[in-house]
Amino acid sequence: MSDDRHGSHTTFAIHFHIVGITQYRHKVLRGEVAARGRAIVREEGRKSGVDILQGHISPAHVHVMIALPPPVTISYTFRTP
Repeated sequence: MSDDRHGSHTTFAIHFHIVGITQYRHKVLRGEVAARGRAIVREEGRKSGVDILQGHISPAHVHVMIALPPPVTISYTFRTP
C-alpha cells in the first residue's frame, strides 16, 4: 500500500510534521481553547488544500502531520495574519 498521490503527470508524497508551541510553554490549550485550536487547524488545512493525516493537542503544544500537493508551500499553509 502506497501513500503516493497522483496528479495529471506526477506522483508525489510530501509530508510535514509541524509543531506549534505556546509562549513560555504555558499550559493554556485545554477545554474550549483546545477545541477552537483544533477547529482552526482543520479550517486552515481545508482552505489550503492539504490533507491532515494526524494531529494532537497537548496543553502546551500542537502536533500536526500534513500531506501537501506540490503547488502548495509550507509557508503558505498555516500562516498567521
